Amino acid sequence: MNFFLLSIQVHWCKVIFADDPDLNPSNVLIDLYTDTLRSLEPSLQFCFEAEIKKVSFIELLIQFNQGTHRFVESIRQLLELQSKLYNLLIQSSTSNCDYLSITHHFSKF
Repeated sequence: MNFFLLSIQVHWCKVIFADDPDLNPSNVLIDLYTDTLRSLEPSLQFCFEAEIKKVSFIELLIQFNQGTHRFVESIRQLLELQSKLYNLLIQSSTSNCDYLSITHHFSKF
């Protein structure tokens, strides 16, 4: 999962749950991912057991670890970006910071 995709999903959450301004889109996404992983059919355990018949256990653990690391890193980047954006918006509300300076700051993402 890449960072761009996560950004789109956060925006989707903001649009879908716009009537609840106190709702944190990152928390919604984490809950959705958790619920999705728990309700997969076939289950993760079944998939893991089927895959272990194809490759060695250690190779499977390494692949699983790499995928988990990529997922966690994407979530971490998203939360970091949200925190920076929140801080900039707070600063802009207390100063004369304009929208262009905020978007310029985040254009590198």
